[in-house]
Amino acid sequence: MRDQLVELLSRQANLFQEAPLHVTTLAWVALGPTPDGTTETSDRHALRTRIIDHYRYPFDQLLQGSDAREELDNFDLELVMCQLVGPVAFARLTGLRAIDRQDCEQIVDDFLAAHRRVADGPKRQPAVRKRASRAASSG
Repeated sequence: MRDQLVELLSRQANLFQEAPLHVTTLAWVALGPTPDGTTETSDRHALRTRIIDHYRYPFDQLLQGSDAREELDNFDLELVMCQLVGPVAFARLTGLRAIDRQDCEQIVDDFLAAHRRVADGPKRQPAVRKRASRAASSG
């Protein structure tokens, strides 16, 4: 699972690094809702949802799979996405650094250390693993 997470995050980092920042930012902002509530807003929301689903799908598949259920404690899937991809996005948006594979390994290792299922010893209060419903995100 670690290697798969590192690979997914590394690919995401490469996509972020190769995308022209200004054009990508403007395109993303353009997908936001407009205040008039027209059909165009619904279409933009549907497109935004589709883009998000496309990029998070491989993470969802891996983190909701049997290996993750066996190895990791319960967690909030959306928060995990923020924890894993957030540092990559932040580094790109701020220009602090280009995230490389070694950085992705560190991010994944930190995530796994925080969420590994503990066989013995004190238990952390687990968060409830959830997946956003389509109805809630479209309303």
